[in-house]
Amino acid sequence: AMLFLMALMFLVSTSFPVVQIISQQRPIFYKHVEAKFYTASQFTLAQFVTSIPFVTFDVMCFGASMYWMCGLAPHLDAFLVFLFICISFGISMNTIMTMFPFITPDENTGIVSAALYLILSVVASGALSVESMIPIAFRWMMWINPLAWSYRALAINEYHTPEYNHNPCKFE
Repeated sequence: AMLFLMALMFLVSTSFPVVQIISQQRPIFYKHVEAKFYTASQFTLAQFVTSIPFVTFDVMCFGASMYWMCGLAPHLDAFLVFLFICISFGISMNTIMTMFPFITPDENTGIVSAALYLILSVVASGALSVESMIPIAFRWMMWINPLAWSYRALAINEYHTPEYNHNPCKFE
């Protein structure tokens, strides 16, 4: 199970530098929007679309090699679902990290806020603590957390393969 968390944390580590890059580009962004070169929605869409090939490349290199070297389910359909989940998670993390420079006043605050978000995401992901261990006031974080959804999806994808049919498990 920690293998899935490590795969997802690799994608987090590749998306975290986006906070610093976008923070440094923010004055240029404001200048271009003010000059009506493009709108904020066009910039956001462009950032989203341009992240797709980079995340896909990262997942194909790291995720594919990790999947087969660690001996996960040797089924093409499980492998393709694994890649899809990892790519979706990587894109969502890039998008979330792109948001932090625009909701914080400066680069340092953006980096600290993003790091705090990542720490809370890991704690509320279900990988380090189950739902019953999380205080009731913070359980909502588990259900809005892309890391938690991706972690559960990878576990379900792996454990619903024929290799695990001899000891069936139920996901509640």
